[in-house]
Amino acid sequence: MTTATIPGGTTATALDLLRAVTGAVAPPAPPAMAIPSVPKLLAWGEDHQDPAVRDNAVRARQLLRDLQARRVTDTEIATLTTEIAEIERRRQELAERLAALQPTPAKPGKANKERDHDPKTVRRWAAENGIEAPRVGSVPRSVVDAWREATRA
Repeated sequence: MTTATIPGGTTATALDLLRAVTGAVAPPAPPAMAIPSVPKLLAWGEDHQDPAVRDNAVRARQLLRDLQARRVTDTEIATLTTEIAEIERRRQELAERLAALQPTPAKPGKANKERDHDPKTVRRWAAENGIEAPRVGSVPRSVVDAWREATRA
């Protein structure tokens, strides 16, 4: 488009100059065309005399159905994902609470039985009374029972 520089440094197109000289005004812009709703547009397309327009309307309707189905699926996936995350968080809370309530398991190995006797005392008694007892390890039950019987009185 050609432009001219008017004294004073202003630039103008040829059309601007023509309008300025003739006093013509620019034609009004065409009114904005209202866009019909999608269902109305599809109905118009499906009833159109041109087979290509009808085909486009049918394809568009199918694409919209597919989009809607995908939207429903994505919404359900998002809902389920949120629910799963909440359930996993709650499960973790419950597992921590359960762990806090359960007693600490004993370490594997020999169970320490509480004795009502001191093995050294029983061995000394056995030696003083002529009863054979090993110097190390467990004191035989028969020796412990004899010691209990003798020291009970």
